[in-house]
Amino acid sequence: MPKKTTSTPARKTPAKRSTTRAPIKVTKESKSGRNEQFRTAGGRDLSRPQLVREIEQGLHPNHHVRVIKGTKTPVSNPDGKTANNLDDD
Repeated sequence: MPKKTTSTPARKTPAKRSTTRAPIKVTKESKSGRNEQFRTAGGRDLSRPQLVREIEQGLHPNHHVRVIKGTKTPVSNPDGKTANNLDDD
């Protein structure tokens, strides 16, 4: 008599996240100087809340979120280099 086999559901492989620092550029600031719009290395334009959400989801591993004056703000992780900081073009 043949053995009964049970199939196991296929595992979903999570999307591979980059470990290299992808540049994110500030494209718009408020009058007070708060960064409000950003462009990712892939050319996507994101608002500050959209970028904050993606950072919190782990989609930008070299960035984190700080609360500055009560507002969630995306920032680059410190590494001693200024070339990859969130900055204007």
